[in-house]
Amino acid sequence: MILKQLIGGIIMAMGVLIAFLSGMCSFFIMTGDLTGKREDVLSTLPTVLIFGGIPYVIGIGLFFAGRAILSSVDDQIASEDEEW
Repeated sequence: MILKQLIGGIIMAMGVLIAFLSGMCSFFIMTGDLTGKREDVLSTLPTVLIFGGIPYVIGIGLFFAGRAILSSVDDQIASEDEEW
């Protein structure tokens, strides 16, 4: 059970880091282009969504996968406590 908790925590941390870094990178790319024309900003939007959005979604998915692992461990601990 401790190993599951460790793995769940590591997966959650990886998900948060991936989502945060991808989101910040996308944010800086979009705000860096705000000095240009509006058409230039809108032309970079598909690129930002492809290269920044996909890792962001993967990071969020990893976070929820790690949270599911941790909640299953909590359920196992609760059921063992009820048996005693």
